[in-house]
Amino acid sequence: MINISFQYSNDALRIYELICAESSALSYNPQSIEVVGHKVLIKYVLRDCDYVLEQIVIPALTKFVLLYKESELLMTILQDRFFYCEVDEQVHILQMVQSIIEGEREDIPQQTFNDSKEQLVKEALTNFMKDGLTFTFESFLQFRLKEYMERLVYYIGIGIDEYKLEQEYQVFVNQLRMLIQESKTNVPSVHVFHHGEDEFAFYNDQFNELTEEQRQHFSEMFFQQHRTIYIDKQVVAPLLQMSPLKIHIYTSSSENSLIQTLQNIFEERIEIAHTNLFFEVQSFNLQQEVDF
Repeated sequence: MINISFQYSNDALRIYELICAESSALSYNPQSIEVVGHKVLIKYVLRDCDYVLEQIVIPALTKFVLLYKESELLMTILQDRFFYCEVDEQVHILQMVQSIIEGEREDIPQQTFNDSKEQLVKEALTNFMKDGLTFTFESFLQFRLKEYMERLVYYIGIGIDEYKLEQEYQVFVNQLRMLIQESKTNVPSVHVFHHGEDEFAFYNDQFNELTEEQRQHFSEMFFQQHRTIYIDKQVVAPLLQMSPLKIHIYTSSSENSLIQTLQNIFEERIEIAHTNLFFEVQSFNLQQEVDF
C-alpha cells in the first residue's frame, strides 16, 4: 500500500479523480483507491505493484503536478526568489511565462532542452515511488523535484526579462506620444507603402514619392532637436518630424514589428490597408489629375 498525505483535502480529491481515471482507462479495480480526509490510500496485490506505479500512480501524479501545482510553484518562485510581490506585476510576468512555456512566444530566444517538464516530473516520481511508501506530497514537491524546479526558475527568469523590456518599451512609446502631441504638424497626411521586410516608401497627398534626400532631411531635423532619443532613422524619425494628422499604411504584413511600433506610437492617426488598395488609390489619384 502507498499512503500519500496532502495539505489540502481538495488536492487529495483531485489525485483520487486522476488515479481513478487512469485506473478506469486500464481496467484496473478503482476500489483499490481510497480517500481518507487529507490522505489518498492506494492498495494493490503485491505482484501488481510495479504495474500500478508505472501505469496508474506515476502518470496521475505527474498530471497533478503539471495541471494543478505548477502555477502555484511559479508564483512561489516569483515571490520568494525574485521578490515580486505586486499583484499587477505578478499577473503580467506569469502570463508571459505561461505563453513562453506553451510555445506561443517563438520570438523570444530560449534554450532547447532534451527533457520536457513532464519527463522531469515523471523521472523524479519513478526514482522515488516504491511499495509501502508513506509521504506528504508537499515534501516531495520541495525536496524531490530539483531539476523540474530549476526549469521553472529558468522560465521565470525569461519572463521577468521580457516584462522589463516591455515596461521599458512602453515608457519609450509614451515619450514619443508626448512628442507628437507637442509637435507642429508639418504635413497633413502621408501614405506609406510597405514592400519587403523592412522597405518603406513615403508618398505625399498627391502620391508623389518622397525622395531619399527629403526623408533624410526630416530625419536629421528630428535628431537635431532630440539628440538623446534613439529610434529608427529611416521610417520612425521622419514621420515623427512630419507629425502628420493621418498616416495611411499599405501593407500585406500588418504584423510587421515596425508597423506595430508605428501603431503604438501614432495610435488613431494610423490607418492600415492592404497593399492592393495602394495601387487602386494611386491610379485613381493620377486619373483625377489627368481629368483636371
